[in-house]
Amino acid sequence: MERSIREMMTNDQTSRSQFIRSLIDPRRDINDECGYPETEEMTAEMYRDLYDREAIAARVVEVMPRESWQISPRVFETEDVENTTPFELALRELSKSLGGKGWFVGTQGDPLWSWLERVDVLSGIGTYGVLLLGLDDGLAMSEPAVGLNEKGENINAPEQKLLFIRAFDESLAVITATENDKENPRFGQPTTYQITVNNQDQDASSSHVFDTTTIDVHWTRVIHVADNRGSSQLFGVPRMLHVLNRLWDLRKLYSGSAEMYWRGAFPGFSLETLPEVAGETTVDLSAMRTSM
Repeated sequence: MERSIREMMTNDQTSRSQFIRSLIDPRRDINDECGYPETEEMTAEMYRDLYDREAIAARVVEVMPRESWQISPRVFETEDVENTTPFELALRELSKSLGGKGWFVGTQGDPLWSWLERVDVLSGIGTYGVLLLGLDDGLAMSEPAVGLNEKGENINAPEQKLLFIRAFDESLAVITATENDKENPRFGQPTTYQITVNNQDQDASSSHVFDTTTIDVHWTRVIHVADNRGSSQLFGVPRMLHVLNRLWDLRKLYSGSAEMYWRGAFPGFSLETLPEVAGETTVDLSAMRTSM
């Protein structure tokens, strides 16, 4: 009896070991056999498509930002509530200008926090997101903002007004040039972005006609946001990456169940008569086919 139990335990352990070895066996490609895309094959557009079309994928991206931004932060320079500092006044005016004209007057800073929440979400779809700053300096977006040099140092920046803010995910804000000077503190960081504005493919109201515009933007007019950064200061880890295989499993499960039923359901019609007149009724099959 003892010998039989020992053999059963040995067989069980051997089966588990063989299963584990099959997972790490270089002769087996689990991703390929299960239909999972390789990590390097995933593009910003593919992550965006998952986010747009899969509810669980969207929840993975949004859960932390939505929970974190439920309560708007309070920004103050001093604890003296009777004294409003110039900074606090400027923040209040910025909130009003970004929100535009309206009948509703919300909490101070609401439009600003709304934009920050949006870029928090968008930066987690791919490896980064950006905030585009619209300044009233009268220069083209491709030119450096007044007051900053190429090293990002302040050179007597004049007082400027922030006209607007726009948020974009990685698929709409492509890095086209980086700093190559090793003597520059910004070595390896972006110098130019190519931003697509009014992209119909990602617009909820894409049934309307918009002019899709692509503009070159200098880095001084952009705030680069990267979440879950590791060895890179520039690119973060997409929030969907760690659960990507499970998201693919869900796609196969949900779509496979519906497709299996659709293909396996009996594609026919059942024509019946009342039971009490069944024996007295003559069915004209030819007329039925014609009427159908």
